[in-house]
Amino acid sequence: MEPERAMLGAAGGIAAEAELVGGRTEALPFASDTFDLLAAAGSLNQVDLSAFGREATRVLQPGGLVWIYDFGPGREFRDSDRLSSWWAEFERRFPFPPWRELTPKTIASEAAGIQLDQEEAFTIPLELEWEFYVDYAMTEINVTAAIGRGDVVFDEARAWCGQSLERAFEGGSREVLFRGYWAILSLD
Repeated sequence: MEPERAMLGAAGGIAAEAELVGGRTEALPFASDTFDLLAAAGSLNQVDLSAFGREATRVLQPGGLVWIYDFGPGREFRDSDRLSSWWAEFERRFPFPPWRELTPKTIASEAAGIQLDQEEAFTIPLELEWEFYVDYAMTEINVTAAIGRGDVVFDEARAWCGQSLERAFEGGSREVLFRGYWAILSLD
């Protein structure tokens, strides 16, 4: 399910076996009692959770489950505050558009008709080269929004990210910590 029709073509190259559908979670284009599982991967931060809950309870079969998972951008090194400091400057230069940090408890409390059954927080350490992290940072929504508004051009944003991240990573690779959660919710 993808709300941005332009993304459907790109996603097809990544998930060739999947059936991709355009639409929003607040108005799922499926018949009632269709699924026994809904999965939401980092996709509920900008939706009306109450409407999502109503739609989830509508399209789920009795006993159906909602599996949610999300992780934040790797904003810290295991052994240094250099990446955390970089993120503070990154967010100052490229402010995030309205974005809502969610937890499983928040989702369960606001999503009508579903309750939290199980949750787990996790941390995934990944050894990353600074050049890879530059590409990763350039995909963040705050950078794409700044470029889209005309606040900065792509090449300037990339140059700043490259120079500052090379310093933060000390020109090599570092272990970056990605923190996230998964949760299972069921119908009330």
